[in-house]
Amino acid sequence: GILSGSGMSSGDLVDAKQQLDEGWKSYNSGASALSSGDAQYWNGMYELKQAERELDDAKKDLEKAKTELADARAELDDGWKQLKDARAELDDGWEKYNDGVQELADAREELAESIAEAEAELADARGELADAERKIRDGWDDYYEGKADAERELADARAELDDGRKKLADAEAELADAREELAELECPEVYVLGRGTNIGYVCFESDADIIFGISKVFPLFFFLVAALVCITTMTRAVDEQRTQIGVLKALGFSSGSIMGRYMLYSGSAALIGCTLGFFAGSYVIPVVIWKTYQIMYSLGDVTPYFNLTLGAVSTLAYLAVSSAATYLACRHELLGAPAELLRPKPPKSGRRVFLEHVTFIWRRLSFLYKVSIRNIFRYRQRLFMMVLGIGGCTALLLTGYGIKDSIKDVVGFQYGEISLYEYTISFSDAQDGASIAELEKNFAGELTDIELVCDLSMDVDVNGRTKLSHVIAPARGQLEGLVDLHFDGQPVPWPETGEAVICVNLAETFGLKTGDTITLRDEEMNTLTLTVSGIFENYVYNYIYVSMDTLIEQWKGESELKTVLANPAQGCNVSATAAKILDYDGVSAVSSAQEMRERIGGMMSSLDYIVWLIVLCSGTLAFIVLYNLTNININERIREIATIKVIGFYRNESSSYVFRENMMLTVLGALAGLPAGVLLHKYIISHVRVDMMYFQARIFPVSYLYAFGFTLLFAVIVDIFMYFRLERINMAEALKSIE
Repeated sequence: GILSGSGMSSGDLVDAKQQLDEGWKSYNSGASALSSGDAQYWNGMYELKQAERELDDAKKDLEKAKTELADARAELDDGWKQLKDARAELDDGWEKYNDGVQELADAREELAESIAEAEAELADARGELADAERKIRDGWDDYYEGKADAERELADARAELDDGRKKLADAEAELADAREELAELECPEVYVLGRGTNIGYVCFESDADIIFGISKVFPLFFFLVAALVCITTMTRAVDEQRTQIGVLKALGFSSGSIMGRYMLYSGSAALIGCTLGFFAGSYVIPVVIWKTYQIMYSLGDVTPYFNLTLGAVSTLAYLAVSSAATYLACRHELLGAPAELLRPKPPKSGRRVFLEHVTFIWRRLSFLYKVSIRNIFRYRQRLFMMVLGIGGCTALLLTGYGIKDSIKDVVGFQYGEISLYEYTISFSDAQDGASIAELEKNFAGELTDIELVCDLSMDVDVNGRTKLSHVIAPARGQLEGLVDLHFDGQPVPWPETGEAVICVNLAETFGLKTGDTITLRDEEMNTLTLTVSGIFENYVYNYIYVSMDTLIEQWKGESELKTVLANPAQGCNVSATAAKILDYDGVSAVSSAQEMRERIGGMMSSLDYIVWLIVLCSGTLAFIVLYNLTNININERIREIATIKVIGFYRNESSSYVFRENMMLTVLGALAGLPAGVLLHKYIISHVRVDMMYFQARIFPVSYLYAFGFTLLFAVIVDIFMYFRLERINMAEALKSIE
């Protein structure tokens, strides 16, 4: 009844069941295929262990698909249960059956969707598996390619390793040879060289010491010059204002107030001059000298130093000098009465001079020359100041040129008069007669006077004072043709055993004389005790000459003969021969006297600037003294000069009448200044002490001519200036000045 009511026949039910059975078969086939796919999948997963990271997502999706399939199976089981319940309840209602069928259809649809999704996911997994297999194949390709590259690089590295092993073997062989050479080397000598061994520093220090030595002498001389200039200037001022002084005294001014006026004038001039001179002397002159030294040395900028204490002392000293000079100039005039001062100063009376007693000369002089000579000795004060001023000028000039003669040519004196050898050749090892013979053979025609010597650097110890010196002992003979030992032109005998001949610098430094005993000591405290048998002139370095027998008898230290003195043959190039000697086997150093002359000669070239500075100061001194004294002479004799112009003297005759006296006084002053310059020069040279150098006070004859000639030149220049003063004299005003 149910079947008939639903409109479904039994045949239809059989067909539905048959279809259901076929569905179950399809389902089982799918499940079997799914199981087979799972097995393939896990086999692939086992083979693709290395691609686990890349298949993690696929695994997750596959697990999800399995979960959904399990859910579908659970739903299918529920459907079957419902179907059974429907069968059990078929009798209960067709409606429930239809619901069951519908649910079964839905379950089938969901199952189909699940199967489709599982198949799609399986297809994706298979695609990912194919990608992984492709990546694996690419990885193996990269692996084999990298393996080939690595094998090639390994072969190259092995080749380089073989080369390195070969080089290492060569280096080890060289190292073994070097160790053998090192084992054969002797223990080296270690020298600690301070800045005193730097030739540039030593030369600069020597230049500075020369300037320092000169600076200790010239200030006192310039104090005297300042006093002389002040006396002449104030004498001229007082003479020109003699009438004014009489007027002031007549008006009741005291002598102290009048002198104070002149004191204020000279003191203010001295104060202004000291102030300007302090800054010029502290800045301008040092900068000029420093710029001069920068021509020869690489120096930075100089920092001026202002010594206020020295400036104050100098100012007070100059004020004292100017005050004393003013007092001496004013003292005589202030003693006179006002009426006497208001009248012109009477001319001094003439007197016979010594030259008048030399009749064979006096009779041959013209009248004007006789007048000039009498006028010179008539004005004693002017004569004294003129001779003193001009003599100081000449003395300064001669001192400047003497300093140049004594210091600048010191290298020429050393290597032209004493050390006659040109080359000092130093060897690394000790030499003997055979090696010197070989040297003579190799340099035949290029070297002469070849002598082997022992050169030791030792300290001279006298009463606790030491000084470095070179001790020279020749292997044979007495160094004839190489060294000339003399003093004041007299030869000095060669020392015997136990004796030594020392240079004059050591003798003066330690106060040694012939017969004294000296001790020589090296850095290892080996000593020599010697008797001074002679003193010889020497200018560069300190030398002591001893005999080889003395070293053999007393010396306990190393005295190897490693130094050779020699001269170039005539016509040989000194520099080229020196370079050739330096390449000779065993030679460690070659020094040439020519290089020493050039180096120290350049160092001494700065003395030219000092000499010109002295010439400038001397010219200034001469100009001031001559100008002031000539002006005083003209003022004192203005009526006399006007008279000779009125009586018909020509212009040149009247000027020569005055200037003839100036030239005579200049000649007298210059002649007096020459011996004073010699004494001043000796004094300065005795105070110029430079380590390792000695300066002898000597002045060339041409320097006397220069000093005398420049003095006369300065006098001529002053006369030219004063010539125009004579031309401006108003004869009428001068002759009536007494009224």
